[in-house]
Amino acid sequence: MIPAGVILPFDGNNTAIPAGWSRDTRFDGRFPSAISGTLGQTGGSSAHSHTGSTHTHQPNSHVHSSDEYTSSANGEQGYSSNDDPKSTVSEGHRHKAQVSNASFSGNALSDKVDYASTTALPPYYEVIFIKADTDSQIPAESLVYRSSARSGLSFHSASQNRFLKGAVAGGNAGGTGGSNTHSHSVTHTHTAVSHTHSGTTGESTDTDRRQADGGSVIGQHTHTFSFSQSLTGDTFTGTSPSETNLPTYTNLGLYKAASQTNVAVGDIAITTSSSNPTGWITCDGTNGTPKLSGFYVRNSQTSGTGGKVKHTHESGNSHTHSQSHNHGGSVTTNTNQGGHGAYGGTLKASQNHSHTITNISTVNMTWQAASMSAGETSWEPPYIRVRYIMATQTALSDGYGPALLLLLDR
Repeated sequence: MIPAGVILPFDGNNTAIPAGWSRDTRFDGRFPSAISGTLGQTGGSSAHSHTGSTHTHQPNSHVHSSDEYTSSANGEQGYSSNDDPKSTVSEGHRHKAQVSNASFSGNALSDKVDYASTTALPPYYEVIFIKADTDSQIPAESLVYRSSARSGLSFHSASQNRFLKGAVAGGNAGGTGGSNTHSHSVTHTHTAVSHTHSGTTGESTDTDRRQADGGSVIGQHTHTFSFSQSLTGDTFTGTSPSETNLPTYTNLGLYKAASQTNVAVGDIAITTSSSNPTGWITCDGTNGTPKLSGFYVRNSQTSGTGGKVKHTHESGNSHTHSQSHNHGGSVTTNTNQGGHGAYGGTLKASQNHSHTITNISTVNMTWQAASMSAGETSWEPPYIRVRYIMATQTALSDGYGPALLLLLDR
């Protein structure tokens, strides 16, 4: 017989719970867990997130170009002297733009990114956890854990390599879900950075350089220029590297009763009581018991352990940022250029002037690739803390027969 208070996984409908048994709602939506903690305590979550680490993109150098000449001179065009119209100086000249000689300098992009919350449940099979109201036999459709098969029970292949999870409140057994791994969505945009280009035009052209007779009006010369712009990295949207969904687990076979049966030596139950019932011993790896303390239990006939309750995500999401820009399309040169020329060897021509460079090419600004990684997070699925216990011969002598059970507080 099964003592009153024992909990069994039941693979059936809520309306088919047998007489003498009642649903233990503490298990609804939860996974039994023997990891250390207060017995009967609940916790965990179906979703979690991570805080990302700061990552940096270094700027890649880039240049702009223009196939155009500068505008004609902007500013003082010269002057007349001694009322001699021939002394009027015209500085209507241009320069080759040569913007392509300008090189990029600027700041790196730096940002910390959070890994968005995601659902991360291990592979599961939903059951109804039912509790014996009085001493009873194991009902048909109930599930039991054992280290090996026995007569009257068959391996529960529907939940192979899955964890048992309580069905939702009022729900039926048989639902499946979860997966072995999970990842997170990652989206971010870096804050603005500024950068400056500086360069020098080509020498002045001879076109309309002067209209005066005799003397040198203006010599060959160049102009310097610079232009700045604030840029942001474009928004990056990606997916983090995968990580396991499996909590710290050990494998143990799960078997289904085709009809009513009794407890046998080796049947394993779970309790939240501070002491074990007579004839039952804790499954801690001693006295011939499997070591189940410290683990979630996964249904498998092959021994093995794995999983973890703390994890991070390896560095990944190698990515770059880019933005097309053209600095407004024009820039004005400085006015500090060449010495003053002279007309007839005596008269000076004023040459304080600047030029406008137009048709500056659009450039796709890029930053070097960078990776992101997540901070470590403690995570477990929704759980209820239990202790696994195994039936010995003494348990049988008390009149209780074979089965794998979940024994909780009476």
